[in-house]
Amino acid sequence: MTVCWGTEDTWIPFAKGQELAGLIPGARLVPVPESGHLVPLDAPARLTSEVLTFLGA
Repeated sequence: MTVCWGTEDTWIPFAKGQELAGLIPGARLVPVPESGHLVPLDAPARLTSEVLTFLGA
């Protein structure tokens, strides 16, 4: 499991992403710099890269 979280998320702070990843066994937290709550809009290339890595593509 990979959790991608925007480091600049003002709606749900990055600390909550850390907490979520910690609750999922084996999860990897990927901080997405200069991204807020809408990571797909703020950093689409980075998110796509992480999804492809997760899928092993």
